[in-house]
Amino acid sequence: MTIATYLSENKVAVIATTIGGVVVTASFVLYAKNELKRRQDQVVLEQQLSSLRFRFCNRR
Repeated sequence: MTIATYLSENKVAVIATTIGGVVVTASFVLYAKNELKRRQDQVVLEQQLSSLRFRFCNRR
């Protein structure tokens, strides 16, 4: 049985047998970590942007 995992964002195509299932899991964990970090960065950016908007609106 062959497991094929395609992670569109990282453009990583992993094809492995059940023996190499660890490879799929590892690449997916790596992808999940990257995705989590990206979302955290996005949240931080949104918070900074909203605080800037708040200051700008209060200045007027």
